[in-house]
Amino acid sequence: SRLGRDARATFYVLDVSSRIDGKVSVVIPAYKAAATIGKAVRSGLDDAAVGEIIVVLDGPDPALLHAVPKNDRVKTIERPSIAGAPAARNTGLAAAATEFVMFLDADDYVEGGLIGAMARAGAARAADLMFGSFVFELPMGRRIAVDIASAVKRLDAMSVLREWVGGNFVPCCSVLWRTEFVRRIGGWDEAMLKNQDGELVWRACRSKPRIARASAGVGVYVQSDSGHSISEQVSEEICAQQIAVLADIEKNLPPEDFRAMTTEAGDRYHRLARIAYYNDYAAIGKVAEGAARRLGHRRQSGSIWHGMLARLVGLQRKERLLARLHRRRS
Repeated sequence: SRLGRDARATFYVLDVSSRIDGKVSVVIPAYKAAATIGKAVRSGLDDAAVGEIIVVLDGPDPALLHAVPKNDRVKTIERPSIAGAPAARNTGLAAAATEFVMFLDADDYVEGGLIGAMARAGAARAADLMFGSFVFELPMGRRIAVDIASAVKRLDAMSVLREWVGGNFVPCCSVLWRTEFVRRIGGWDEAMLKNQDGELVWRACRSKPRIARASAGVGVYVQSDSGHSISEQVSEEICAQQIAVLADIEKNLPPEDFRAMTTEAGDRYHRLARIAYYNDYAAIGKVAEGAARRLGHRRQSGSIWHGMLARLVGLQRKERLLARLHRRRS
């Protein structure tokens, strides 16, 4: 009967939902985050898919410990000394007791049932890696929304990696992992100083994960300042690490897979060369610029003025002139 068909359909939806209730651990690495940790934790508690929230304090911090909301689903682990966010995430990963795990930064949060939506999508596709939509929350509350279908256009590992290399990344607040999978690929690289999630995604894609996208909810990626300027101060070691990750991708991908992303890799090397030259890391800049040229990169990024000046005096001299100009203005 019609009533029987409707009843079976309703039962099926409830059954799918019940399969993901309590199936997610949210790991939150926290350092000097007393002002934001409450919002991050409470946003996870609002989702029935979350079975536990593991807050990992990166070193003793009484104010932060006091600020963590008290709840039966919230566990707090205090590391004896500061070791960085990747080490704190690995501590939480080791303690996770659920099928899925999310790594949520202490100043970010989730809305609209995102975690449950990603877990349902992952369960439906038996996925190892799940993505959801997100927004950049700028100072003063302005938001820039990113639909996950535009950031992850195709659900295969090489397409995801190509987008990531090209700078079309998805922040941790909109990524869910199958716990067994992320443990199997080694968790977070604790030596990485920047772009740790990009390095982890590279190792994940190398293992050809099953991938899913969520159709509801958003992760909120809070921007305390611009953080993306070419003049942002970075260390020589950070620049070297980013180049090493790209070189590892080129070395270990099958040639036909890497050929499909040479444009994105060339652009990325070029951006790294600009950053290195700007900060007077000449040797690293030359390595990155040489790699960009080898991959066929010819276009100068930035404004028309930037491109003309780079062609006239060379990329290295242009970036050094720009750095001196910025220092005088400040």
